[in-house]
Amino acid sequence: MSEPALLVFQQAEEGHPSGAPRVLRGLPGYLLPPEFIGFHLWPELPAGVIGLRSGALFTSVAGVTIHVSGSTGRVHGTTFGKDAVDGLAIGHEIYTALSSMWSGRHPTDYQPVSLNIGRFEAGDEPNRVPTQCLMRGTLRALSWAEQDRAFEMIRETAAQIEGSRDARVHASFESGIRPPVRNAAASVSRVRAACGHLGIDCRVYPEHPVGVSDDFGWYLDDSKGVLFFLGCAAMGGSPDLHTPTFDFDESVLLNYVDVAAELARNPM
Repeated sequence: MSEPALLVFQQAEEGHPSGAPRVLRGLPGYLLPPEFIGFHLWPELPAGVIGLRSGALFTSVAGVTIHVSGSTGRVHGTTFGKDAVDGLAIGHEIYTALSSMWSGRHPTDYQPVSLNIGRFEAGDEPNRVPTQCLMRGTLRALSWAEQDRAFEMIRETAAQIEGSRDARVHASFESGIRPPVRNAAASVSRVRAACGHLGIDCRVYPEHPVGVSDDFGWYLDDSKGVLFFLGCAAMGGSPDLHTPTFDFDESVLLNYVDVAAELARNPM
């Protein structure tokens, strides 16, 4: 006889803070299942095809803020600008150092962290030394341990550059904006077996982790499970996810329903 199945809809998945931690906090322990199975529509795969991989799938997301404070130096006469500390120049030095450590959007199993500085501001007026510099970005990692290690490396880099310049550099972080998504090998095997039994095309995909995020990772943080891709490409190509023109043939959802039902009939 099949075990009971808990259906979880990802409330506030796109929000910040996201909804999964609140859902999990509201579930009594006896309702927590031993395995979570989820899917993500994926227009890069043919319609109805299932793609899955073991281990790291999506990255965690953390916020990184670095603030540099320099000084104006002398402000008048023949010594104008003397002893000024250029916050922009120091910020650029920090940016260059961090970029040499991590680059790109998508971490890999060999480079488990990526850093993107998407905001860089400095100065107030074009004729003054820019004493203040602000950098903000996102750090993506394949595990909490790799994220924390990267935080420490950023702190060390900021401290080293601060120590060599007459400036103040402060780095701060916002952890847990999104968790890493890691698929359990046993759950991946169960999905693959279900697809074989049902005659559904199932592929090892993607080859490498993807540098995007999903709050489904919170469900997997302390439990086994898998998040797999469900292809929804249309003839002639499909618009990207998260665009106003995205659309798909809803019949592809039946493959997920069939796989989920097969797994429910054969629980862990």
